Amino acid sequence: MIGRHCIRSWSKTQATIALSSAEAELIALVKSTTEGIGMTSLMRDVGRASKVQVYADASAALGIVARKGVGKVRHLDTSMLWIQQKELKNSVEFLKVHGVVNPADLMTKHLSAPVAAVHKETLQMQDRSGRAKGASEVR
Repeated sequence: MIGRHCIRSWSKTQATIALSSAEAELIALVKSTTEGIGMTSLMRDVGRASKVQVYADASAALGIVARKGVGKVRHLDTSMLWIQQKELKNSVEFLKVHGVVNPADLMTKHLSAPVAAVHKETLQMQDRSGRAKGASEVR
């Protein structure tokens, strides 16, 4: 987002089969980090400097990023550990977001109507009815 303008969004299922929840969280963190780095490059191209900030509610993945090497995690694809260097060099900032205030939950799990409303407001989403003026007629 830049102000109230969405520059890019995406939704994707995880193609890799993870052997642990920590690995699944790390895979998602690596994917979002690569997307953030790509967006930083786009922003540079249009003359706006920015730093990548990746928010995650996954404590295990954030723990893996904060240390050096695999640690005690078993069966981890070491090709994902390049993000440890990004964190070490401060080129990417990894931040904890608590699950109860994580607007990404709106798209990933069932929420009560009041919680969903708060997340929609955070993301500047609106409920609307009807069809867009430019939409083709349904016959």
